[in-house]
Amino acid sequence: MFVHYLAWCASYDIKVRAFRVDPAREWLVDPLRKYFDAKGVRLEVIPPRQQDANGVAERCVQLLKQTARALMLDSNAPHSLCALAVQYAVHINNALPRVPARNVNGRMVFSRDNPEQYASAHELYFNSLPDITHFKRFGSLAYPHVDKQELLQRKQHAWLSARADRGVFVGVHDGERAQLVLLPSRNYILAHT
Repeated sequence: MFVHYLAWCASYDIKVRAFRVDPAREWLVDPLRKYFDAKGVRLEVIPPRQQDANGVAERCVQLLKQTARALMLDSNAPHSLCALAVQYAVHINNALPRVPARNVNGRMVFSRDNPEQYASAHELYFNSLPDITHFKRFGSLAYPHVDKQELLQRKQHAWLSARADRGVFVGVHDGERAQLVLLPSRNYILAHT
């Protein structure tokens, strides 16, 4: 996973200087240490049970948990949809302005010193404002269209069948192009455009 992250950072000319981890055994193996040394990345091991040493990351995780909890409680969703609630919480938080930024030559860039305004992660990454028109309430009713082939498979009299299934909105898929709809009658999650 870290190899892919380093490659992604390199594609945007981002230099990773340090990687902070807890003292779990999977981080302290010799091949991983050699890999970090070869890439010029300093491995920082924080003390056990000291979350404040990794404050920014811990705060981000806490924010996502709180948002997902609010989505789940508001919609009365079962615990089995927790992963989808966290995924939707990430999607929502990426569109919210939280990062101090300033305009440099028409492009919003991260700026801790003298920020002009706050920008969203989406705005910094794509250099455009996020489209929030597709945001819907987690757990709200959704009616995805049923295609003609499925109607023919269901009954002989396809013209009498419903043209949509009753479902529950549980997030977005593939950026903003498709909605994830849970169909309780079939216990199936459908990506609906």
